[in-house]
Amino acid sequence: MKNKIKLLKRQIIYDMKIILSFQHKRHLIFIIINVFLFMLFHRKVNGYTAILEDDGIGFWDYLIYIFCGKNKMNNLTQLDIFDMPVEWLLIHSYILLAVGTYPKVEYGERGYQFLLRAGNKWCWWISKGFYIITDVMLYYFSIMLVALVSSILNGTSINNINKDILYYVFGIDGSKLTMNDIVRSTVIMPLLIIIALCITLMFISFVVNIMISVIILLAYLSVSAYWCSKWLLGNYTMVLRTDEVPFVAGVLIACGITVIFFLWGYLYFNQMDMIGKQREEMI
Repeated sequence: MKNKIKLLKRQIIYDMKIILSFQHKRHLIFIIINVFLFMLFHRKVNGYTAILEDDGIGFWDYLIYIFCGKNKMNNLTQLDIFDMPVEWLLIHSYILLAVGTYPKVEYGERGYQFLLRAGNKWCWWISKGFYIITDVMLYYFSIMLVALVSSILNGTSINNINKDILYYVFGIDGSKLTMNDIVRSTVIMPLLIIIALCITLMFISFVVNIMISVIILLAYLSVSAYWCSKWLLGNYTMVLRTDEVPFVAGVLIACGITVIFFLWGYLYFNQMDMIGKQREEMI
């Protein structure tokens, strides 16, 4: 038992080193993307003369901008098809691609040799779960860091929420939006949902391949922008749909999907003929 714990610890440390040594460039690019998006947000806000410049853009305004999403649609028109919440989709897609694909990529590069370090498949799989949770949290911390620095440069308080921006830019009635709603849809649910999607991507990538698994998950995310359903997880990370989907149900579904696909993924991975699978992928 002690030996297994030691092997697991060694594998987790190895994966954490991967984040620091090889994934830092992706994190830097992600930070640059957020800076660019917030610059566009500034430009958009400045286009509204009704918004007072003295109030400034605050920390939570930036997070709402990223996770605003779009209003629920009753009837889908041709115009709605092209009305995609770009910032929301871009952030989700980037993290999904950067984090969820790593386990299969590493396996494809090293194959059965991972057993020399991990000792067994279970330790390797658990370590990849830790990797996904840690890396997703780091990416989200990057969003918060850029938002915090931007709000400080604006001279606004971290607790400041500009009601004019809510109304004119996002079309949200500030009197009906509570702080709990904002925290749920911009902090809690994005973390839970993205972790669930990355775990799902890890599982699907071993069943089929990375390309198909990415297409499936991106299509699933895109559908969330057009239809409102508690089974479409993207709805839970949209501030504009806070009242449309129950928070508790979202937490339970996200956690349930994470656990189910993590365990199901391990069962599938454990039954894989690794050498045979490698040969198939090389052909």
